[in-house]
Amino acid sequence: MPVRRGGGVQDGGVAVKPFTLDLPRPPSINRLWRHGRGKHYNSPAYLQWITDADMVAIARKYMQGHEMVIGKWSADITIKRVARFDLDNLGTKALFDWLESREFIRSDHDNEGYTVRWGDAPEGCRVTITPLQKADKWDVMWSKPFSHPEMT
Repeated sequence: MPVRRGGGVQDGGVAVKPFTLDLPRPPSINRLWRHGRGKHYNSPAYLQWITDADMVAIARKYMQGHEMVIGKWSADITIKRVARFDLDNLGTKALFDWLESREFIRSDHDNEGYTVRWGDAPEGCRVTITPLQKADKWDVMWSKPFSHPEMT
């Protein structure tokens, strides 16, 4: 299923439309990190979820030609019900960090709010990102890494 896009922020600037991704259910916030010998590190469950999310995104062609949301956005998250799983422990941190690291969103700091509910999610988690403001050309320019032609 390709990335679904609906009506988006339209009035001038750079428009990015809402999009929906079906991904594996992220691990509970309690399972993201481990601690030992004075260090904090990503847990094996978290690292496996990142790999699984990447594989689903590649298989569903989410990574091809998507636009980054620059500016304020909101999220609607649906999780497939799993026994003994608390909805309030959902790993939205993992999900939003993954979206940022794969350049679907510029920053999780731009999140203006999200909803989470039990429901139908074919892969375990369905997230719809809705841009809330237009990005002007300067936002777009400054959000991309600078590369000088002579240095590449």
